This record gives sequence, structure tokens and C-alpha cells, in this order.
Amino acid sequence: MAPLPQSIRPDQRSLLGAGIAAISAVFALATAVSAEPPPAKAPVPSTPAPAMAAAKKIDFEAQVLPILKKNCLSCHNATDAEADLVLETPATIAKGGEDGPVVVPHKGNESLLVKSAAREAKPYMPPKNNKVGAEILKPEEVALLQAWIDEGATGTVKAKVRPVKWHPLPPGLHPILAVAVSPDGQYAACGRANQIFIYHVPTGQTVARLTDPKLADKSGRSGWRSSAQRDFVQSLVFSPDGKVLASGEYRMVKLWRREPNLPQFTLGAEPATALALSPDGKFIATAAKDNVIRIWDSAAGKQLKELAGHSATVNALRFSPDNKRLASGGADKTIRVWDLTTGQNTTQVEAATEVSALAWVRDGKQLASAGGDKSVRLWDIPTAADAPLTQAKELTGHTQPVTALVASSDGKQLFSGSSDGSVRQWAVDSAKQVRQMDHGAPITALALSPNNKTLATAGGNHARIWNAEKGQQLGEMKGDHRASDRLDRATQFADFAKAEVAYWKDAVDAATKLQATKADAIKKATDAVTAADKAVTDAKAALEKVTDDKAKPAAEEAAKKATATKSSAERVLKLAQESAKEAEHRTADAKAASDKAAATQQTADTEVEKAKKAATDAEKAVRAVAFSPDGLTVATAGEDQIVHTWSAENGAGFDTFPSQLGGVQALAYAADGRIISAAEKNGAIVWRSGPNWTLARTIGTGDEKSPLSNRVVALDFSPDGKWIATGGGMPSRNGEVKIWNAADGALVREINPSHSDTVFSVRFSPDGKLLATGSADKFVKVFDTASGKLVKSISGHTHYVLCVSWRATGREIASSGADKTVKLWAFPSGEQIKSIEDFKKEVTSVRFVGYGGELLTASGDNRVRMLKEDGGNLREYGGSKGFIFSTALTPDGKIILGGGQDSVLRIWNAANGKNLFSLDPPPVEAPQKNASISATK
Repeated sequence: MAPLPQSIRPDQRSLLGAGIAAISAVFALATAVSAEPPPAKAPVPSTPAPAMAAAKKIDFEAQVLPILKKNCLSCHNATDAEADLVLETPATIAKGGEDGPVVVPHKGNESLLVKSAAREAKPYMPPKNNKVGAEILKPEEVALLQAWIDEGATGTVKAKVRPVKWHPLPPGLHPILAVAVSPDGQYAACGRANQIFIYHVPTGQTVARLTDPKLADKSGRSGWRSSAQRDFVQSLVFSPDGKVLASGEYRMVKLWRREPNLPQFTLGAEPATALALSPDGKFIATAAKDNVIRIWDSAAGKQLKELAGHSATVNALRFSPDNKRLASGGADKTIRVWDLTTGQNTTQVEAATEVSALAWVRDGKQLASAGGDKSVRLWDIPTAADAPLTQAKELTGHTQPVTALVASSDGKQLFSGSSDGSVRQWAVDSAKQVRQMDHGAPITALALSPNNKTLATAGGNHARIWNAEKGQQLGEMKGDHRASDRLDRATQFADFAKAEVAYWKDAVDAATKLQATKADAIKKATDAVTAADKAVTDAKAALEKVTDDKAKPAAEEAAKKATATKSSAERVLKLAQESAKEAEHRTADAKAASDKAAATQQTADTEVEKAKKAATDAEKAVRAVAFSPDGLTVATAGEDQIVHTWSAENGAGFDTFPSQLGGVQALAYAADGRIISAAEKNGAIVWRSGPNWTLARTIGTGDEKSPLSNRVVALDFSPDGKWIATGGGMPSRNGEVKIWNAADGALVREINPSHSDTVFSVRFSPDGKLLATGSADKFVKVFDTASGKLVKSISGHTHYVLCVSWRATGREIASSGADKTVKLWAFPSGEQIKSIEDFKKEVTSVRFVGYGGELLTASGDNRVRMLKEDGGNLREYGGSKGFIFSTALTPDGKIILGGGQDSVLRIWNAANGKNLFSLDPPPVEAPQKNASISATK
């Protein structure tokens, strides 16, 4: 299980309060050797300060800094420098504050820092009853501070790091600290302790459990099985294309790549016309256009036998329930049964028409066949060698050729599909029809789930799933779910683009009106200056005409007032001109944004049309269908040359296996979940089971040499997927924000300085040009991603900022914090729009929903909520039984995920609050000596 170095907080979020006190208590049980040793305690002086100076030189970082951290740095740090005084390093202390120096090197008793701390001179520091819990320095602490100044007030702050020795965590410790969802809404990831789980969102099925092969236990330690990381999974994010998952841990980011579905091997080179898999999963039978049947080893793809005898295309193959025989039927109108041990054709019969389908019934004692004569015939299997098949019964009712057959595992129920579009269920023993289902198109294939409860039908441009016991339709599978999803996303974005055009049109109108108002103001101000100038000229002329000394002072005063009035009018004109210039720029900016919005809308509308066409074009004829061994997945394929997988419960799209050569004729599932497909232009393909996630690369080394200084508690991909931002830092010392090249892991930019404490959240703006960050220093900041320069610093939170989120417009930022609030900020002004304070504990997560102004929030009081744009409560998402650490939602805002202390990943329907899935952690693995980890590669 995950190891934890002692002096590093088990999770940065463990400082959030009582919500995770239970976890913190358990963390203390995991013994570890410090990655960053705690500072040595300051010596308690037993002699006056001058005597201390003669001792070993005082180490500022080890002895003085801990005192300042505990009692001073909350107010006097680089981000929140009260009185412009920063006490983080000897260099910043030497600079002093707004009232001048606070230390006089070699003269501690004359230094204001000592006098204030000793309560000998005001301001007394720290003050009594302060809000940050700072305590008045003890006499021995003041003495140490004075002795350090007497020595010259020098020193450095440099972390002393030694290699981490990792130890296993107790079994069963697996809170979810991070969750993520892929942009297409198909996959969800959550971290439980040091493990990462991937789920299929529409079905709740487990897709993968990620493992780093380097963490395989080779040293005899226990508890390291199925580990993705050494440390707790602190952060997770999917790339915009959904192909990469980034995870953050101690001094390292891991990039996990979803590999494309690839063939494992091809069975021969001849196009296959029919396909079958033995019930025990050991053998695959294929028929090629040369009319020869071939038997293959399913594990290795090695050919074992050739069965020759048909004189025309083989259309149907079926293994017997005992795996010892193979039945075949074809266009030569013959039905043949083969002994797989000898490869001999033991019995056969000639049918009335071409044979299209076969199925074993009655525990292998009979064989059902169907073809162009609209009937289903049951044949007795002879017990004597070389005896022919004899017809036992005929099942009639279809009005068109019967094209597909499938039987229950016990052979007592038989389903037949026909070109007439109907599916009929038969009781084999009585030969009576039980029920009929209408597929809505000519049937090309049938499949029955392993438990016989679900039937899949294929034909026309769709497939359907049915409750086989009641004949009720459960879902429909049509086209390519990826194309449908793209259409939904394109339509949503087009609606947003249209709203943006309207917004910027209004902005242009408002700016134009303002510009006109400013122009009027300039005209009035110009007229006033002209009038004032004339008044000055007139006043001066009048003054020159005055000859009476008694009248002269009044004339001089009038001239003086006229001059003052002119000066005032000129100032008003200058301000009006500056204001008009600003209005002109604002109008120009609004027009540019409006033009850009119009172009974006045009592009969006074009994309909608393309997506519509693609969705329509994807609705090709479906020819084959098959169930997975566990019965949870259905595979379909046909003329689009792609194998699609779907949920067997509701028909939700799952995965695709592309690059077939020609339409797919037949499908089967191997016992281990591999798909086998037979196409028109190549041999049958056996696909690797998937989806497969592999560790593609790492950023940082995870040790003392890593460019990442501590746990990576925040991650985000840029909208174009080229960059990945990381957030972290040393608690109470510095925040760390870096931007990396996602392709090669190279450092693109370090944003320094960023924050004075741990960075908990990083988010790229919708256009990728800005990066918003939230930190334990209580600030929200926005940086330019191209230059790393600070664009805006926003203050208002009174405790850690735990999460930030951009609205899709890029004009608002939401932030949440340990101060139990959510705040909305206008950007770029940084003005607070509103503060939402209806929370009982820390608000750990906040996210704008889709393209609107609604907010998804999660907090330590077990609540996941949707808030209205005005901050009111819209909907609750219940079921959580512990502190909630993380949430995620699909880009369309339809699905919500949440995880926390109870280790259950919950998936909700955003629209109605219904809990779709509660995904529990797997059973606790008992510690084993020499336990190893098998890679997913």
C-alpha cells in the first residue's frame, strides 16, 4: 500500500479540520522516515543572550524560522506583508517595513523586532487576541532572536532533504482524495490511497486498475500490490482528448496513456465467412471463402486442423456443448457434424435450401437449422457412426427466410430471427412458440447472454437488447456513440456561441453609447474651455482698461477667477478626452470580441452540421452481435467496419475497435474478454482485451533531486492538451506553480513567485491564455501562461483557498475555501460578485457547470450540491457518508462524480439527483511477503 514520509503531511487537505481528523489519526500509524526532517528545536537559553553568542553560530532556518513561522509569518509573508514587513528570510527581514528597519545587525537590544517581541516597545508583536492563533514569544525565544541579531542577523533558507524511505500503509486505508472524468464523459478515474481505478461512466463497470510496474515488490515488503503510486493519489485530470490521465503524488506526476485497441493476432489471411468459439474458450473455428473450416488455438492463434468437405460458402458454425463436435452449414445445402478429435465428418444431411444458421439444443442431443424455407428444423444427432441426421420437428411461423438462431445454455429454449423482422422464442421440447418480438428490420444476427436473461438482436441499422424472460425491450444500439456524443457537444457549444454573440452585441451597443456620451462630454468641455478662454481674454482686456486704483483689485480678481476657471475647464477637458479614449478602446475591444464571437458561432454552426452528417453516416447496417463472458457488454459490428461495445443493461456506448478491412460478418467473445471478429477482406482478428492503460512517462523523479518540491496536489491540462500545470509547494514556506510540456515532460515555465504557501488548485482559462490558482495563503491569483507574469491578485478569503474554476465565458472565477464559503469574482476587475456562505464545513470543490453559471460544490459536511447562478440551492446529491474531498462532472453537465473519506465513488444524474452508481472499493488485500505487481502493459 502507499507509503508516507513522516514530516510531510499525509495530505495537504488534512489541515482542513475535523472532517479528516479520523484519517490523520490513522496516518500516524504508518511509520515512515522523514523526507524533510523537522527543524531542530530552538535551545532553551540558561544564560543571558550575550553568552549564547559565544556558542555555536545560530542556524536561522533550523532555530529562528520555526519561531517566526509559528507566531509571525501569518501576517508578515511575501503575499500578505502587513506593514510591508516580510519575515521569511534574513534578506527580507533586513529590508524592514513601512516604518524602516526592524533589525540592527550586531545590536539585538536596539532592534525593533526584539523590542516588539519582548513587549518593550510598541507595536507589541504578536498582538494579544489575534485571529491567527499566534502566541507571545517566550523569554527564551526572545533571547534566541536577540542572539541571532547580535551575530549579524545572517543565514539562508534552504530545505535540507534526505532520501525518502517508504513504508506500507495499513490495509483498508483508502480515502478518495481525487476524482476526474474524461471529456467525452465515458471514463471516470478515482484515487483510493495509492491506487487508481478507471470506471466506465454509463455502466459503472470497472475498466482498469492502474499499476506502475516499477512498484512491484522485490525487496520483501508487504502491502504493495496493485499500486499506481508510492504516495496517496493527490490529484487527477484527463487530457482534453481523453487519451491521457495525469496523477499527482509526492514530487512526481505520472502520465497514463490509454492505448488504442489493437489486434493480438489474425487467424489466416483468407476472409472469414463464419466464426464460432468453443464453450470452454479453447478453440476458434473459422470458415473461409475457399469453403475450408479451420480450427485454431484461441490463446496463441495457432492453426490446429482443417476440415474440408463443403462445396460452397460456409454460413454457420457451432461447437457442441461438450466441445467435442462442430456443426457447419452452408450454401451447398448441407449440414455437417465434425469430430474435433479426428477431424472427420461423422454425419450430415442435405437441407431443402441454403443453410443460414445453426444451434445445438437439448444438451447437444439435437441440432437446429434454418434457411430460406422460412422454417426451423430440429435434427436428432445419431448415436451410430456414419448414420445420417434425421429430422425430429419443424417449427413454423416466420413469413420470410430464417437468418439467425441462438439457444439457451441448457438447450431448452430456442430463439429464431427472420428477414420478416420478427424474433420468435420456442420451447424446444414442445416445439411451441412462447413469444414474439419485433426488431423493426430484417434480422441478421442473434445472441443470448450467458445467464440466458438478455437477448440481443441485430439487423437494419440498429441492434436491440431485450429481457429474454419477458420479451421487453431494454435498449437500442445504433450508429457510433462517439458521433452522437460529438453532435451533443457541438450543439451545446453552438448554443453557447450564440449567447456569446448576443452578449458582445449588447456590449458593443453599450460601449458605442458610452463613447457617444464621452464625445458629447468632450464637446461640452471644449465649449467650456473656449468660453473660459474668452472670459480670460475679456478679463485681461478689462484689467488693462482700468485706470482707477480702487477698481483695479476687483478687475485683477476677476482676471484671476477667469484664469482659474479656464484651468479648471482645461482639466475637465483633459479628463473627458482621457475618458473618451478609454471608451474608444473599450468599444474597439468589444467590437473585436464581437467579431471573434461571430466567427466562433459560424464555426460552431458548421461543426454542428458536420456532426449531424457524421452521426447519420455512422448508422450503417449491423450484421453481427455477441455477449461478453460476464454478460455485461454487448458487441456489435457490420458495414461500418468497426466493432462497437455497449452496455448490456441499457445500451449505452462503451468502446470501439476500428480499422476492419471490409464489413464485419461475425463476432465472438473469448473467455478472457477478447473480441474475435470476422470481416470480408481479411482473416478473423483476435483483439487484445481492453481498454489498456499504460504508464507513458513521469514528470519529476519523486526523490530529493526532483524539480517538484513536494506533493503535487493540483493538476490541469491546457485546453489544447499541450501543457500541464502543477500546483504544490512547501507548507508555510512557498507555493509552487509550474507548467510542463505534456508531450515530453519538459519544463515550459516556472511561475515564481506565485504564492507564499501550498497551491491547492490550478485551472487554465477557457482559451488557455491564463492560469488561475488558489492557495493556502488565502489568495486567488491569475497568471499569464505565456510569460508567467501576475495578471491579477484577488483577496477576500479568510482561510485556505482550496479550489478555483473558470466560467466558460472567461469573465468569472469561482473559488472555494476552508473558510466555508464560495466566492464569485468578476474578471479581469477582480471585484467580488457574491459570497455564498451556506456551508457548515470546508468547501473542498467548486466547478462551473457546462456553459452556464450554475455551480457544483462539495464540502466537508458530506454534501454535494448544485447551486443556482444567484447562489441559491438547486439540488442535493445524497448518499455520501464522510468528508467529501473531490468532485468532477462531464463537460455537458449531465453526470456528476464525487468521492471522499468513505472511499465510495458515487455517480449521479445531474438533472434529477438520482444516484446511478455507488462504486465501493475492492476487498482489502491481505499483506503478502514478496507480493508483486503485474503491469497493465
